[in-house]
Amino acid sequence: MNNKNTLSLALLFLLLTLSISSALSAYIGGPTGSPKAIVNGQVGEILERVLPVKNVNNVSVSITLKATGDLANYTKIIENDFVLEPGEEKDVHYLIGIAKNGSTRTDIFVSFKPESGYSVGALATITVRANETISGYSEQKLIQELEEKSKSASQDNSNDGNTGNTLYYFLIPTLILVIILVILFIFLTKNKKRAKMNA
Repeated sequence: MNNKNTLSLALLFLLLTLSISSALSAYIGGPTGSPKAIVNGQVGEILERVLPVKNVNNVSVSITLKATGDLANYTKIIENDFVLEPGEEKDVHYLIGIAKNGSTRTDIFVSFKPESGYSVGALATITVRANETISGYSEQKLIQELEEKSKSASQDNSNDGNTGNTLYYFLIPTLILVIILVILFIFLTKNKKRAKMNA
C-alpha cells in the first residue's frame, strides 16, 4: 500500500471517528434505570431523602423534578428546577410526609431538557409502607411540619453548590483523540520508512 492510500485511509478513519462522536454528542440522555426505594414509617412521620441527578450529556441541560402519586401533595422537592453543566451532578433533597396507612407509591419525574431539542425523563419510585400512626397525628400538623422543614432545607440548600467535574468530562475524549493521533503518526512514520527501504 503506498503512502497516498495510507494517508487517505487514516484521514477517512479520523473523519469517521469525529462524525460518530459528534452524532453521539447530539443525543440527550438521562440516567439509565429507574431508581426505586421501599421505606417503612408511621403515618405522621416526615421522611427526608436524596435523589442523585447527573447530566451525562455534553451540553447543559435544564432539570425539572415533579412528584406524582399517592403522596404527591405531601412531597416537597427542595430544589426542583436548575441547570446542570456537562458531567455535573447534584443531590436533590426531598421530603415525603406519610399521610396514609398501608402501602403508597410516589413517583418523582426528572426531566432533562437541552437549550434546543426535546427533553427526556427518568422516574424515581418511592414505596412507603405505614402500618402505625404517630400519637397526636393530624393532617394539618403534618402539612405545617412539612412546610417548616421544607423552608429550613431550602435555606440550607442555597448555601450548597452543585458538585461535579466538568473538566473530567472533556478531558477523556480529548485524551482519546490525542492517543489516536499519536498512533496514526507512528503508523504513518513506519510506513514511510518501509516505503523508502523498498524503493
